[in-house]
Amino acid sequence: MKYIEELINGAIEPYAEDRLSQVFSATFNNSCIFKEIFIRFIDANLNSKLLSSKTQLTFSNNDSRLDICILSKKEEFIEIVIENKIEAILTTQQLAKYDSIKQIKKSIKVAFVKYYFLENQYKNWKILHWSEFAREIIDCISKHNIDSIELFIINQFLNHLEKLNMYLIPKIEKSDFLDFCNTMTEIRKNEKIHLSLKQKNIFSTAELLMKYFEEIVEISRKNESLLKIIGKNYRFNPYFNWWSPDIEKNTPDYNISLCAQITLSKIYKEIKNIGIGVQIDCTIKKNHKISIYALTKEDYYSNEYIYSPKDIIFKHLSETTVSKWKEFLNIK
Repeated sequence: MKYIEELINGAIEPYAEDRLSQVFSATFNNSCIFKEIFIRFIDANLNSKLLSSKTQLTFSNNDSRLDICILSKKEEFIEIVIENKIEAILTTQQLAKYDSIKQIKKSIKVAFVKYYFLENQYKNWKILHWSEFAREIIDCISKHNIDSIELFIINQFLNHLEKLNMYLIPKIEKSDFLDFCNTMTEIRKNEKIHLSLKQKNIFSTAELLMKYFEEIVEISRKNESLLKIIGKNYRFNPYFNWWSPDIEKNTPDYNISLCAQITLSKIYKEIKNIGIGVQIDCTIKKNHKISIYALTKEDYYSNEYIYSPKDIIFKHLSETTVSKWKEFLNIK
């Protein structure tokens, strides 16, 4: 109840993993709709009305502390265990230690994370993402008339996720992507172009692309096998560049690229940089694309993968990018 009291008084304490666990439990215990959405989201065959949530439980036979436990109200049996991760890395060793707690042997085990991890690495645990849970909540409350008090409590939970930068990153429609690229082409070709600030989709698309690239770089920092080769001291470094459609013919650099690039601490298998970028073709062909690539020390492409789905969805793009970077560097 402490969180609800702070919420009413307008004095919420700083955010952290423990804090998110408290906010989740308070929301779960005070919103029947939130309970139903959560149980359905994790695909659990449980009656949400008979459940309650507690945080930071400890056990005498194990020095571990569980972030969130959802219990049956009558029997006090732990039905669901939730491990909550924001910036910290989810490790198999930590989850294996939790598995040794006899009181949760038969519990449903779920890890909620900010970044993307391969689920098959974590035996006995279902790996889910806070942003996807946020999308599920938004979809559900938009389709139903919700009691104003419940809606207020649920919205505070969503606001909390947003402040932790774990809100769902919207997809980029193909039409919006092409509008952005075509507008950049007109700017490049026409010095006297007048661009209306009312063209919000263009600017929001540019902002979303930067958000995508920034998050992908952050996700790569959570991949230990990549870090061993790239090194740890790199940050998000976006930039504009010019590129030529035909390097061999020494044509002028005319086209535009919007990129985020990582420089390896040491050249590895002749690769100096890996990156991702929007390549905007300013020629009559307008062959715009998203390129996932690796460069040699001479800035020639050693590898390139063209990402070209119908719409640009963050989860798919991020997983594809990290996977291709590992492939380029021969990481299994």
